[in-house]
Amino acid sequence: MDSFPQELDHTNGIIPRPVISDLIVGEEIGLFWLDRTPFIHELAKIRPFQFFLKSGLFRSDFGPLMWMLFHVPNPNGKFQPFASVEYHLNPFAADQVALWRRLANQTHWHLTLLAAGNEVADVFEFENDYGLDNSLNILEEVCEEMTVTDFMLAKKEFWNTYSIDELYQMS
Repeated sequence: MDSFPQELDHTNGIIPRPVISDLIVGEEIGLFWLDRTPFIHELAKIRPFQFFLKSGLFRSDFGPLMWMLFHVPNPNGKFQPFASVEYHLNPFAADQVALWRRLANQTHWHLTLLAAGNEVADVFEFENDYGLDNSLNILEEVCEEMTVTDFMLAKKEFWNTYSIDELYQMS
């Protein structure tokens, strides 16, 4: 991961990025779970490694957002996942929506766990049964007549409205 953008060196979370992992397939969108703490190595040890996505729409006083909660179940069977990370999508950021739409239309998703110094802790491939395409269709339909006045304030309102536990319980 020597060519990973330097501006993301101190970032944590899920980042979608164009990648080429197979020359025959060509460019795809890969997901990178960035965690610059030693925890990423604990996450990489989980077997079997399962990767889930919950998503939804949130309407705030500052405009709508789509939330995505990526999580890895706890191998001990506990309700609380072993790890989770949120991503908030601005429905009016066409480049972001297009990136996620490309990912949604792939047959497989690739997840790379990145540690400090862009060290690859592990790479996983998953069959795409996440239903993200349907969620993006709903996002576009619902947000057609809306606007975002301040996306950062919309995110803040979302965080003040829902806890992680509440997001897990949503269907």
